[in-house]
Amino acid sequence: MQNNRSEERDKIMQNRYNTVDLDEIKGTKQHDRKVKKFILIVTTIVLSFLFISGFFTYMYLNALITGQVDLLKGLSDNPFGQVFSMLGKSQKDRITGAIFGVDKAGVRTDVILVATIDKKSNKIDVISVPRDTRITLAPERQAELKSLRKHVPSTGVMKITEVHAYAPSKKRNEYSVKEVERILGVNIDYYVKVDVKAFRKIVDQVGGIKFTVAKNLKYNDPVQDLSINLIKGEQTLNGSQAEQLVRFRKYANGDLDRIKVQQNFLKAFYEQVFNVRNIGNLPQIAVTLYQYVDTNFGIGDVPAGIDMISKVDALNVTMHMVPGQPQTMKGVSYFIYDPVKTKELIDSIYNPDSVKKEQTTGIEVIE
Repeated sequence: MQNNRSEERDKIMQNRYNTVDLDEIKGTKQHDRKVKKFILIVTTIVLSFLFISGFFTYMYLNALITGQVDLLKGLSDNPFGQVFSMLGKSQKDRITGAIFGVDKAGVRTDVILVATIDKKSNKIDVISVPRDTRITLAPERQAELKSLRKHVPSTGVMKITEVHAYAPSKKRNEYSVKEVERILGVNIDYYVKVDVKAFRKIVDQVGGIKFTVAKNLKYNDPVQDLSINLIKGEQTLNGSQAEQLVRFRKYANGDLDRIKVQQNFLKAFYEQVFNVRNIGNLPQIAVTLYQYVDTNFGIGDVPAGIDMISKVDALNVTMHMVPGQPQTMKGVSYFIYDPVKTKELIDSIYNPDSVKKEQTTGIEVIE
């Protein structure tokens, strides 16, 4: 009887205190159920967080140790369920990325580099595309611009640096990537766009770059808010000084000499940043700098990307330039690239075994 009365009292209390404070129903079964439910929810959230964190931490460390490129690819851009489908997929042996350095206004691409990382040989090849390279914009992009009432030369002829400026604001990277792909005949996996502010920040973030300036560099351009004043000799360049170095143009051979300086600086940057003494700082540097660049390289790609790059010795970083020559046409200075020699360059990088085989079979044996 006592138990029945107690249960009836609890039912009355439960009906009476459906939405009141827990303290008011303390000692009742409803109170116990609410507390248990609360503990269950919190525990579920905590365990889920620990599971997800543990899973991503495992993937991060695994990528660092094994260099599994595609394991983390797109992790930040895909639903969690898709991550599991990535496990066990074949990995790419070569990754190709485009690096665009844009001017202060973010309109033109002053620097265009295409870097390919060969995982098997631990080798990096970097191809510079001169900003004045003469191209004819692809017909489909010409048509799109005209449909959007965007100004575009009637012939579609322009410098590669201008593609970024003519493109719709949301497609600037896409246009630049596709036109570079057309010139080189390669597929670009990733792009990174860096403006001058980001470039300065990156150099400062890594503590400056030791570099030998070949000659005194002095130049002032108020329109571009550019003041260059570097002295000859070895020195550690901070972000502002590094910007002055790579933007200086008054060389005997113009943009071609400028590209050589940029390539030498890039190699010094690589050699110093990816020094074994600095490897432990790379993940933090990458995450910190991620906010300063425009890229399709996801946060999930960073660990594997660092692992791949850090395995390459600076001696295995080779610089190239698109074959061709400067030429003035109707008063405009262009760089006319050579399609045949460009293909030969790409083949020597992407298909070295085939090139060697062709060279070997082409040798005439005299008895």
